[in-house]
Amino acid sequence: MVVPMVDSINGVSVRGAADGSGVRHYRPRHAPIHNQARPKADPRKRVAIASVMCLLSLTVMTASAPSTFAVTAPSRPLHAGPAQLNASADACISQLWTLIADKSEGLPSPAVVCPGCGKPYIYTQFQGVTTISCPDPARHGATSISVRSDTKVPVAR
Repeated sequence: MVVPMVDSINGVSVRGAADGSGVRHYRPRHAPIHNQARPKADPRKRVAIASVMCLLSLTVMTASAPSTFAVTAPSRPLHAGPAQLNASADACISQLWTLIADKSEGLPSPAVVCPGCGKPYIYTQFQGVTTISCPDPARHGATSISVRSDTKVPVAR
């Protein structure tokens, strides 16, 4: 009588092992993948997939190029809203950006004057907040141009 048995350690099926008679026949339970013949890929299909991948990556790089170049371009000072400011206001706001950056980094601020009126900026401090103001904002077409150390953004009103 032939009883099939499975050797769980080696992963092979053993026939004829139960009664001890006859020759034992070993066969693997599962055929290993590396013994199976792998079908050859069509070279034209490989070239087509590679060219599609190249076109896709070229499209992504082309689409991201404007934003990459925009980062390197110098930006104008920020002033948003309905305020009608003149060109000297841009220079004053740019100077305020520089002053508040130096103040936040702990660098000593030099005696800087407003480029529009030629007067030094006004520094005031109240409850730990430093405010740097333009001495003559009317010359820029605004009622006040200042920056605070807690917000770090120049405001023109």
